[in-house]
Amino acid sequence: LSLLDFFLICTRYTLCLLLTAAPPPDHPRTHFSATSNYSNNMNRSRFFAVRLLLVSLFATTTAFAPTAWPSSRITCTSTCTGTGTCSTRSPTARLDRTEGMSAEDREIAMDKATKAMTAFTNKYLQNTGTSLCTDKSVPAVVIKGLAEHKVTLGAPLCPCRFYEDKEAEAKDGYWNCPCVPMRERHECHCMLFLTEDNPFAGSEQEIGYDEVVDFSKGMS
Repeated sequence: LSLLDFFLICTRYTLCLLLTAAPPPDHPRTHFSATSNYSNNMNRSRFFAVRLLLVSLFATTTAFAPTAWPSSRITCTSTCTGTGTCSTRSPTARLDRTEGMSAEDREIAMDKATKAMTAFTNKYLQNTGTSLCTDKSVPAVVIKGLAEHKVTLGAPLCPCRFYEDKEAEAKDGYWNCPCVPMRERHECHCMLFLTEDNPFAGSEQEIGYDEVVDFSKGMS
């Protein structure tokens, strides 16, 4: 069942509710004014029908909007090449900060970001009294993901969550490491900073740059 089918079903159901909410003209209840309970029921039915229609419409448009841009709204966001071709990008597409970087420059940027995020992790572990996971490959992969976002987005966005728009989330800052749940309640979804009551918490509060590189090998 697609969202479009869901919307059509909800639309039919809404019309049925609206049409059946009111009594027929010859219904006995239409001849009495003291039928407040019946009127209230009708109003609730209508309200439910309209709300159902709005919810289904919102779900349908939300699901289809990112991929249904009209061709007239596709605009050129880059200069034309010497071959006479020009690349286009949809309004929702985001620019990667590493676009235009050579492989060597990107490797240098990743190396610098990984060192920075490793140093940050060690410092924050000490400041919060938290510790690393007993399996160091867990924090290593998280640090590598943070470094990747640092390079591509300009901010260490939490790599353990799904985002429809990473750039917007990075600008918002809520999930930038250390995220708000970690700062306020010491809750780390990535298991990078673990409290002593966590069954996966180890005793170490430091991880080396070489360990991060070794444990995160093969991660793209």
